Amino acid sequence: MDRKLFDVPKPRPLSNPDNSYASPSPTIEEGRAYIHFGSYGTACLDTRTFEILWQRRDLPCDHWRGPASSPYLWEDLLFLNMDGADVQYVVALDKATGANRWVTFRSVDYGDLEEDGRPRAFGDFRKAYNTPLVVDFQGELQLISPGAKGAYGYEPRTGRELWQIRHTGHSSAPRTLYADGQVGIATGHIGGTAQLWAVRLGGRGDVTGSHVAWKHARGAPKRSSPVLVEGRVYMVSNDGIATCVDFKSGKEIWKERIGGLHSSSVLYASGRIHFFDEDGVATIVQPADTLEILARNKLENGFMASPAVSGGALFLRTTTHLYRIQE
Repeated sequence: MDRKLFDVPKPRPLSNPDNSYASPSPTIEEGRAYIHFGSYGTACLDTRTFEILWQRRDLPCDHWRGPASSPYLWEDLLFLNMDGADVQYVVALDKATGANRWVTFRSVDYGDLEEDGRPRAFGDFRKAYNTPLVVDFQGELQLISPGAKGAYGYEPRTGRELWQIRHTGHSSAPRTLYADGQVGIATGHIGGTAQLWAVRLGGRGDVTGSHVAWKHARGAPKRSSPVLVEGRVYMVSNDGIATCVDFKSGKEIWKERIGGLHSSSVLYASGRIHFFDEDGVATIVQPADTLEILARNKLENGFMASPAVSGGALFLRTTTHLYRIQE
C-alpha cells in the first residue's frame, strides 16, 4: 500500500551530496515500526494495517546537511538525538503515544562564539549524527549519547546527566560499542580526521581526564559503525583502511587497505566480518590476528546504506536496488 506519510513542501537543501532526507534507520518491534526524518517528522506505524498511530512534527532542529541520527527503542521509550546547528538535545518519547517523557539539552561549552555572539560557521561544528545506546553497567542503566564536542551518559528514565567527556570533534555518526564496563565512542571530525575513544564507566561529572582509557587516531571511521567481536574492534575508515584493535588496551592488531570509499557500517554475521564499499564491493574477512580475506563479491552500483540480517537472510540496499541473499 502506497501512502504519503509526510509532506514537506520546501525542505532545507542538504548541502551534502552524500546524505539524504531519509538517512536515519527505522526501528521495528512486533506490530509497530518507528520512522524518523529528523525535524521533518517522526511517526509510529501499525505494521499490519499501515495506519499512523502517532506522529510528531514539532521537534525543532536545524540539521543543515540533513538528518542522520536513528531512533533507538528501549522498553517503553523511543530516544532521539537532535544535534543541529541551532539546538542540541536528547528527547525520550513515550513509544505508545509519542509524547515527551523528558528532554535534556547538551551541557558542553562549544567554545565557538564569534564577536557578534553567533556560533562559528553558522553552528556547523555543533552538529552530530549519532544514535544513542542503553547499557547496563554493574546494575546501573546508562544511555550513552555522543554529540559534537563531547559524549554523555544519562539516566534513561529521567534524562539526568551522569557524566560527560569533552573533545574537539563534530559530525560524529558511528554507533557506540560496549563491553566489560567500557564504551567505544567515535568523535567525528577532529582536524580532518576521526578518532575512536574508549571510556571507562563509573565516573560522574566531567571524566575527560580520569576515565578515557585510550584513543585511536589512525584509521577510525567518520561514518561507518565498527563492530566488537570477542574483545576486538573491527572498523573501516572512509577511505577504505580496515583496522583491528584490542578493545581493552587500544593496541592495534592489524591495519590494511581493503577497497574504495566506505560509508556503510561493518557487519558481523555467521562468524564473519563483512565490509561494503561505495563501489558495490563486499569484502568478507575472518576474525583473526591478521587480515584473512575469504571472499570478494560485487553488486551493481555502490553501498551507502548499512546491511541488515533477519532469519538467515542478508538484506543489502545499493544506491539503486534492494537485495535479499539467503544462507
